This record gives sequence, C-alpha cells and structure tokens, in this order.
Amino acid sequence: MNWITPEIAIGNHSEAADVVLLSKEDVRAVLGLIDTLAAKNAEEMGLEAIVVVPLQDGPDNAPERFDDAIRALGRLIEQHGKVLVHCHLGRSRSAAVVAGHLMRSQNLSKDEALQLISTKREIYITAGVELMLDRLS
Repeated sequence: MNWITPEIAIGNHSEAADVVLLSKEDVRAVLGLIDTLAAKNAEEMGLEAIVVVPLQDGPDNAPERFDDAIRALGRLIEQHGKVLVHCHLGRSRSAAVVAGHLMRSQNLSKDEALQLISTKREIYITAGVELMLDRLS
C-alpha cells in the first residue's frame, strides 16, 4: 500500500482485505475495482464504507463505469477522508482511477497525474485502461 496523497492510497487485493493493515494506516473507506470485498461488511473490517465498481483490466470498460469509479472515489474522500483504492495488483486500474480523480480534482494533465502516482508506486497502465484516461484529457 502506497499513499499517493494524504487522502488516497493504492494497494492490491491482499492489502485491501488486511484488517490489521487498514487499521494501522487509518484507512476509513475502500474503493474496490474488483470483487474482493463485495461481500464484506465495512464495519466488521473497521471501515466506514466499502464501494465496489468492477473494472476490467483492458479495453472492455464502458466509459460510464470508469466515470462511476472516479466519482465514487471523490465521494469517499469527501465523506470518509482516507481511502484505499485497489484492484488485483494495484498497478493499472487503481492507478488509472486515481489519475482520473487527480486530473479532475487538481486539474492535472494525464501525464502529470501518472507521474505523481509513479513517484509513489510502481504502475503499469494497460492500453485498454489508458484509453479511459485519454478520454478525460
């Protein structure tokens, strides 16, 4: 798990399910881009909220679904503060959604947002997912 901003961390599916790590890092909400936590109870995990917006790691995502994930991240930050965003490895979908949020909330270019994230975490945005970011530019 790596903190990209004081409010946004990116992690993988194992970190998202690690109750001890979430508590230690004071994570208050999780945005899942895969179904790892879909059946979990936020309160039982010591969280205030869990939101799952499944995305594919490729070109098969509807633009509206990608937008839903970006908007969900913004709402979770506003309502709960510290948010962990995760997919399977936390290198493509999670990084893209966080980049999309930074592009919108901080008026960054795609390259600026990805550079900021890559200084904190190794990323590898797949071509299909990068198309969703290009659409935001």
